[in-house]
Amino acid sequence: MCKKYFLCSSCPTRTTEEIKVNDRAIRRTPIDRLGFTFKCCCCIPLRLATILICLNTFVWTLLELQGAKKFIANLFENETIVYYTSIVYIFLTVCLILASGVLMFGIIIRSYDMLNIYVWYAFIYNCVYIIVYIISVVFYILKTGELSMIKSMKIIGAILWNCLFFYYVQVVNSYKMTIW
Repeated sequence: MCKKYFLCSSCPTRTTEEIKVNDRAIRRTPIDRLGFTFKCCCCIPLRLATILICLNTFVWTLLELQGAKKFIANLFENETIVYYTSIVYIFLTVCLILASGVLMFGIIIRSYDMLNIYVWYAFIYNCVYIIVYIISVVFYILKTGELSMIKSMKIIGAILWNCLFFYYVQVVNSYKMTIW
């Protein structure tokens, strides 16, 4: 039926009303508005995709920690502001690492609540990351007065990564609904 009406080999996303769940009340997240998928990238089962997303998030946050000081130092010139902003940024990134650990544990024991913790925190973290990145671009333009080709490519990369990360959160949210 899906192949007859859609170009994609998998079914399109579904809404909460279209998914049959137990009689318990559904605890909604902002990601629910994006719909639900039945497979990641049209072919990967949700459980395996969620494990891969967990590992990918863990590696990405470790790379974020490595470049956090340089990223914040490019934003501000005052050493005191750089120090305190770095502490907050590193704290948020470490919390995402912990949320990835909670996600992995939630996958292993199939816990809806643990998956929900990750979905909420990853959503909030991604929104904060977008805001911080926009602020960094504005400060960079105000500081230098121009936008180089390299910086433009970094902006495009950040936009694509954040869209992909929202998709990752949507996949985890879809898996969460399968164990509800």
